[in-house]
Amino acid sequence: MTNPLLTSLSRDVLELEQLLGRYAPGYTDDYHPSEPLGDTLLGRLKQDLADDAVPTSPAPLDLADRSVQVHACHGRTRQVEVLREVVVGLLAADPSLEPRDVLVMCPDVEDFAPIIAAAFSLGAENDAEHPAAKLSVRLADRSLRQTNPLLAALAQLLELGTTPDVSVSWPGRYFHQIGGAVNKMIRVRLF
Repeated sequence: MTNPLLTSLSRDVLELEQLLGRYAPGYTDDYHPSEPLGDTLLGRLKQDLADDAVPTSPAPLDLADRSVQVHACHGRTRQVEVLREVVVGLLAADPSLEPRDVLVMCPDVEDFAPIIAAAFSLGAENDAEHPAAKLSVRLADRSLRQTNPLLAALAQLLELGTTPDVSVSWPGRYFHQIGGAVNKMIRVRLF
């Protein structure tokens, strides 16, 4: 591979192919050609990735081309606010675009989850005035510990038996274990 973006993005696919080769030896890899790409910055980027090529010189950029956008923001909250406005603007500008056509990825969804919930007014569809409140926003790939407090408490209890010295607490309870074995002393103190 010569395209550096393709090299960094293809790591997961290459690992998947290795796993498939090991655990599903008869699998076949089918190529599904896409429709011709337009003469936009995104189209040229996709073509360079498909051809595994690095452009030798930058192509002229049309100032009206909005296929790739970069927004510089000063914090996570502002990033999500700009994202909200861009998504709402794109949906309003193109009637053929539907919310199900939009995928947003971020490096650490747990850090962004409460900000996204607030910015998109999740849970307040009937009350909120902003158009983003009517969008069906789903946060995927969240840890069960973050979404279910009962599972978080259970996981902390299970960790008591595998760690030498642990103190675990959550509202109203405190657990402490000394030593690494499960049969060592565990004290429970209610506040």
